[in-house]
Amino acid sequence: KFVHEKLFNYTKERFPNTPIIPAIGNNDPEWHNQFPLAEKENYYTFLFNLWFKTHPVKYQNLTDIQTTFMQGGFYKYIYGDYIFIALNSLYFYTGT
Repeated sequence: KFVHEKLFNYTKERFPNTPIIPAIGNNDPEWHNQFPLAEKENYYTFLFNLWFKTHPVKYQNLTDIQTTFMQGGFYKYIYGDYIFIALNSLYFYTGT
């Protein structure tokens, strides 16, 4: 958690008015390349609150982001005419 907080705080301080579109990677959970099954709800809640609730930018489709993010750490972000998709790359690691 410390690394996530440190990195995200560093990023939002330097880009306070820019939407940040983070994605979960295979080295983000406590154990590399493994889904946080036992702590899934706590893990996704922590990241969601850190990434989306503490940033000064108001995300347009926050309810939609939260719904899919809490299911599996992925979401789409709509920014004007653009749609960004953030995938949880743990789903693409064949060892999980």
